[in-house]
Amino acid sequence: MRTRHSCEKGRREQDYRRVCRLLRRLGVTPSYAGFHQAARAACEAAWRPELMLSLSKWLYPLVAREMNTTGAAVERNIRTVILRAWRRNPELLRQCAGFPLSKRPTCGEFLALLAACLEEETRT
Repeated sequence: MRTRHSCEKGRREQDYRRVCRLLRRLGVTPSYAGFHQAARAACEAAWRPELMLSLSKWLYPLVAREMNTTGAAVERNIRTVILRAWRRNPELLRQCAGFPLSKRPTCGEFLALLAACLEEETRT
């Protein structure tokens, strides 16, 4: 019998895999250090939206602790992921955003749109 905790863990792993698939579709490969950091940050943003209120203070340090790095490195690596996605598949990025993107999204915008895509995919 699955406990509440094991069901939650299974859902979180499934969400993480969904975000990783989306990042690969955006043209970002796991060879980028920011790949897993962005995936983890997007999942945390979807599970705990209040973390998006202060990326530098709450979200980046949370991801950094799990990935054994610094919050500044997490932010830098996510910016690299955004640049890669913007260059490789800007149209899919625009679709995920749900509104016209005239310029590359910021870290906060990128994580919010990944989280929104995850929530949308979970509902369907």
